[in-house]
Amino acid sequence: MLNRYNPEHIALVTIDMWDNHYCKTFAAWTNELAVRMNPFLDRVRQNGIQIIHMAADVSSAYRGTPQRDKMLLPDGVNPEDAIPDYAARPNPPGRWPVGGCVCYQSSNPEALTCPLVYNWSRLNPNLRIDDSDLIGDGEELAYYCDQRDIHWLYYVGIAGNVCVLDARPFSMEQMGYLGIKTYLIGDMTESFVTGVPREIGNIRTRLYIHRYVAPVTDSVEFIEGIEKFRANKK
Repeated sequence: MLNRYNPEHIALVTIDMWDNHYCKTFAAWTNELAVRMNPFLDRVRQNGIQIIHMAADVSSAYRGTPQRDKMLLPDGVNPEDAIPDYAARPNPPGRWPVGGCVCYQSSNPEALTCPLVYNWSRLNPNLRIDDSDLIGDGEELAYYCDQRDIHWLYYVGIAGNVCVLDARPFSMEQMGYLGIKTYLIGDMTESFVTGVPREIGNIRTRLYIHRYVAPVTDSVEFIEGIEKFRANKK
């Protein structure tokens, strides 16, 4: 049965929940998000939904683990075969919230200017990764969805206005371009939008995604929908 709450045809995707970030303030926000996300992810697992941690730039840290090896493209499958030309998909419409250092919001005088340094090496240590989870990168998510008959992807993680939205081959824009239906779980996503307070940046990102990209839900509605679907199947 095709239903956006059917665990057989959906997956939950965490995006780039790194252990660090060039923006010190955003790194702290990510630490907070990881802690807040754990109880939600536990409920997701309990309801039989596959969790996939898409870990751009840091997936090599998990080479040789079952969670990583299960997501690797099989021998003979090239990335170009797993996903159409990334550059060929349409540009995002409208004007999306621009990302950048948000340390002007910090009370720490040492965190006023952050140079662009790629200082992340693993997933966030506050984020619990279960044996049943998967860890992917690049075009692997598109291949996984094709092979496992996944029709819906629910997105959480960072940054809502950059990597979650558009900046990766596994972002919402790209997967929607491939025909996968995507949803943003807004309260489990953090954005870094320059020039506005933290919550205003998050709201602007959710409104932009809802208008131009995909529906926006929240963690409570998502879990309630899954549990109602499962109860009705019994």
